[in-house]
Amino acid sequence: MLQRKLQALGYPHADNFNPMNDGQLRNLVVWLEDTKICKYKIEERGALRAVDGSTWVVAFEQYLTDVQCPRDHSIELRESRYELLDWLIGHAVALQYADDPEGYPAVAPPADGAAEGTTTAAPLAELSREALDEIATLLQLPLHEDYAVLLHAVANVLITKFAPSAVAAAVASKDEVRREIPLDYTPLGFATGDGGLDKACKVLRLLHIADLRDLQTRINELIVSVQTLTADPKTNSRLGKVGK
Repeated sequence: MLQRKLQALGYPHADNFNPMNDGQLRNLVVWLEDTKICKYKIEERGALRAVDGSTWVVAFEQYLTDVQCPRDHSIELRESRYELLDWLIGHAVALQYADDPEGYPAVAPPADGAAEGTTTAAPLAELSREALDEIATLLQLPLHEDYAVLLHAVANVLITKFAPSAVAAAVASKDEVRREIPLDYTPLGFATGDGGLDKACKVLRLLHIADLRDLQTRINELIVSVQTLTADPKTNSRLGKVGK
């Protein structure tokens, strides 16, 4: 996702950019400030341009404060570093668009009579990183550093849990009394020696069983459909005869 945004900005090293490389990260920040963001005056960019200096991290944290970045300003953790870059690059894209909106053509609406089920763009793909993180948190999904991976996970949950059929089933079963069995009492069948890993394996096993149950339900529905066709056969006496 970072690569796409950098390509949109025209960053010369977008194809080979590695966010975990300190040198590449620092050079990118300088390039964004010099060419896109321009928060500081030219004479005020000295500390930020000193990419080999020992105080660059301090200058960068101050820069993030000045551009009002809502993210955690620490770049020590991989997740924080990716989120910071994602926000900073997105901020640069927004400024670039504000300066030259005609350089980014609008997406045309679908023509009348377009094929059913076709779309010009996925609605979720237009979410900002911050909005996507809020949705993922509401859905109790772990945040992932890769925007595309997290977007795919959120979309899967929304399709699975909030489809009309799923909502109807939830409403129909809201008054059912369900008995919850603690995970500790769920048999695993083997032991890894690690309590946390055992719990993770139990969750995977339960998910697998749920998938098998869903598959069996679909098979049963298919069998019923076939039996409906074969239980009341229609014969045409002109095509043959019964017996010898």
